[in-house]
Amino acid sequence: NRDGYSEGINEEKYNYEEPLNQYEEVSDKDNFTVHKNEKVLSPVIVAEGDMEEYLSCQKYEENIYERYNTLGDANNALLKGLCKEDNLFKETDIKIKSIDTENCRAYVTKNHMIVADANGGSNKDTSVEYNSNFNSVITVHCTAKEAGDLYVRVVKPQHIGMVKAGEEFSFSFELESNVFNEFGLFVIDYNSWIYDSEKWDAAYEKLKGQQLDIKKYGSNFLKGTLTSTKDNMVFTTIPYDDNWNIYVDGKKVKAEEFADSSLSFDVTKGEHEIFMEYKQKGFAAGLLISLIFLALGIAMCVYYKKGKSCFWLEKGVVTEDYEPPVNQKAIFKRKIMHREKREEDKEAEEEKTEAETEK
Repeated sequence: NRDGYSEGINEEKYNYEEPLNQYEEVSDKDNFTVHKNEKVLSPVIVAEGDMEEYLSCQKYEENIYERYNTLGDANNALLKGLCKEDNLFKETDIKIKSIDTENCRAYVTKNHMIVADANGGSNKDTSVEYNSNFNSVITVHCTAKEAGDLYVRVVKPQHIGMVKAGEEFSFSFELESNVFNEFGLFVIDYNSWIYDSEKWDAAYEKLKGQQLDIKKYGSNFLKGTLTSTKDNMVFTTIPYDDNWNIYVDGKKVKAEEFADSSLSFDVTKGEHEIFMEYKQKGFAAGLLISLIFLALGIAMCVYYKKGKSCFWLEKGVVTEDYEPPVNQKAIFKRKIMHREKREEDKEAEEEKTEAETEK
């Protein structure tokens, strides 16, 4: 999705594609232009509104195609919960003129699209060669009813871009074979919205004062300050993981999972020092064990270089044609001498025994 809200809330700071109005050119070398997003936000933001409406929009069925939340409702609720700005996405209408299909058939009602495999529907269509090993592809040809930055959702949201009233456009989507019901049908609703960039500009002016002012960061930590006007939840775009440790003013606080996906935590009114660190559980114990074995390995190497013999070497077989490294030759030479001495002693003992037997 290419709009100021999506790229700002998801921390997209640089872009080399065609820029939006909020981007400033920062580099242009060898026909490769880089733009900087002047309205990018921190991944950590104080939620000054009520996030319950957003939570209700995030509930969905197990099958991804059966989600009943919509792009417009969910994003409007998120922005309203963060900074009390509403109607970032305004619902609009599109007129579907025609549909092209591959490996399926499709029909349109007022607010729904019905997709059928070759055996679906009241009349079987033998002209459709349906193969369940391949996805069904549907291409929709439409006309926009009003001008603006347009989004549509059929199965998943798609950003169409800036359109004029009456302008024609097309988009495509795919369906997997397992979505069709026992009758060979799949029914989906479709929606469309106009994105209001002025609403985002107003929201950004509020959110930039609610975000974490990052002072220092690394591959596994963030450190900075933020200010809350009251006791609030802090929303992040960081996926939840119980290996995150969060400290507010030096005191560890509980890391929560928000909307079954995002990391969050609570703060009281006022300005706070925030430190967030990702530390794998069991890492310290694993590191200690590794260091112990490393120390043992070094000790054995030193012991070996000093000419001492290890117990497992005593049990090995060393032949005279073996060519060890230079620093080990003396050791193996002594081992060979010891072996020869043992063999000589054994032969002498056997001769003595034979002599005594003859007597």
